[in-house]
Amino acid sequence: MRTLRRQELETDSIGAEYTPDFAVQLRVNRGDSRSSTTANSLQEVVENSNSAALVMTLPWWHKAGYKFDASISEVGESLEATRYEIQKLRLIRDIYVTYFEVLLQKEKVWIQQRFTETSKLRLDNAKKKYRLGTSSEWNILNEESNYLSKLSSYHDARTAFLSSLNQLSQLTGVNYPHDVKFDDGLIFTSYRDFIQQVMALTTDFGADPQVKEIEFQLQQKEIEVEKISDSKWTPSLSLRAIYYDENSEGDGADADSTRTVVGASLNLPIPVFTSGDQQTATVLHEIEDLKADIIELKREKMNQVASRKRIIKVLGEYLETLTLLVEKKKQEAKSAKKSFDIGRLTNLELQNLENLQIQSEEKYYETLFDVRQNYAELCLLLGIASMSPNL
Repeated sequence: MRTLRRQELETDSIGAEYTPDFAVQLRVNRGDSRSSTTANSLQEVVENSNSAALVMTLPWWHKAGYKFDASISEVGESLEATRYEIQKLRLIRDIYVTYFEVLLQKEKVWIQQRFTETSKLRLDNAKKKYRLGTSSEWNILNEESNYLSKLSSYHDARTAFLSSLNQLSQLTGVNYPHDVKFDDGLIFTSYRDFIQQVMALTTDFGADPQVKEIEFQLQQKEIEVEKISDSKWTPSLSLRAIYYDENSEGDGADADSTRTVVGASLNLPIPVFTSGDQQTATVLHEIEDLKADIIELKREKMNQVASRKRIIKVLGEYLETLTLLVEKKKQEAKSAKKSFDIGRLTNLELQNLENLQIQSEEKYYETLFDVRQNYAELCLLLGIASMSPNL
């Protein structure tokens, strides 16, 4: 934003280079030397008289130069505004991704907390059975090890959550409490509808900020070529008004008189039409490079958009599989808990099944986050600032 404001101030100051130049010259004659109307030149009269001169250089013939410089600066303002828009889109992308990173880590905290509490209950039950003589010391040690492992995973998840929350605070400038609650979660209202809407997103990149940035640079170069061509004619005009007193030796009414003389000078150089050709050729070459950059940028963006859409589509299909897998793992763990209670499964077998359930749930939420992240990158490629948190 500061760069954009500085560019606006530079545009406002351009006109100062094309305003008239004024100069005031004063001369005081001392001594008895007198001037005569028969002096060889006006300069001799002035040099031997008390005089004041106002010199003004008019920039009339420089209006074309002002026009070109003003146009280049105005395009520069648009260029800086476009760069600001690019930075804003990247910030929106970063906030969007970080927001869902916070939600992902929060889901992992909840998963680890749930299984840590379950593990603690089993440890307490194992200790009771050991006191009653129906369980071995090995079972207690195994349950303690499992509980500590789950507790460690919980603290890891908690640390990751706080780290992502701190990053979100830095991006948004909002100090979020540790128990913050967000309205939108990772889970889609309908991820099938979401995928369909993502697949329908399209653009010709005509309004894409990165493309516009190069186009504004191209406009500046084209104006520069016109300016070089026009600058071969650089005439200038100066006006000089002199007010002086003329002293004569006579006793008439005009013995002491003052006169004002106005003079003008016009400088009109003969242009050399080959001047600036090398500079023009260099700028024209830069113009061709910028045109090629626009074509290449659009081609790269089209490929990246197609790639992001393919990834999102594959992740959507993967989500369907994971949804079924998570449900099956929950059913397995529930059935295993019943079998463990009646002694048909060992605690190791139950722990393995619970770990598989944890892995499937975490993978499900991680895939949801991957969809969000790829969607954010797609929106950045398409120049879309309004990313929907939950379609």
